[in-house]
Amino acid sequence: MGPLWIATRHEDAREVLGGGRFAVNSGSFLRPPGIPEHCLRYLRTMAEMEGPEHLRLRTLAAPAFTASRGRAFRPRIQRIVDDLLDALPEGEVDLLEHFAQPLPMDVICELVGVPAADRPQWREYGAAVVGGFGKAFPDAIPRIVEGVRAAVAHRRSEPGDDLISTLLEVRADDGDRLTDDELVTPVCTWSWPGRRRPT
Repeated sequence: MGPLWIATRHEDAREVLGGGRFAVNSGSFLRPPGIPEHCLRYLRTMAEMEGPEHLRLRTLAAPAFTASRGRAFRPRIQRIVDDLLDALPEGEVDLLEHFAQPLPMDVICELVGVPAADRPQWREYGAAVVGGFGKAFPDAIPRIVEGVRAAVAHRRSEPGDDLISTLLEVRADDGDRLTDDELVTPVCTWSWPGRRRPT
């Protein structure tokens, strides 16, 4: 990996984010070795797309990410937080292990519609991803892809109140809708560490 530059001052961060000197494209993301070829297409984020391709996907995905939908999920997220707090062991507690680590993955699973019975496995996937580019990372990616594909297939036959079901329902005025790859990718890309380099 090459040198890493970090913008910490407000003025510098504004320049990086909006000054026009930096761009995000397909060359901005470091692809770790060991990920199977068939999984790579699911790790391409919207940040790497430009022009009509980006606009099309953004337009189709927008209904799933409205403020009202976010507010509607708040009670479900609160329940997850309460359940994790209620499950804390007695005595001295490591909040990182018992609360902060499982919380993001449990929330993601709730939002996208991963069945509750599958969530312990997804916690393991999350641990492999945040652990960096070690052996566990490329081993987890095919399992993540298959898990999301299974969740999409499940919601095709049994729609629910979740992100996958909403994306399955989206259809543009001209009949355009998300392809199977495009349905799987938004859920998979939570796993991408976002290691970028300015271009």
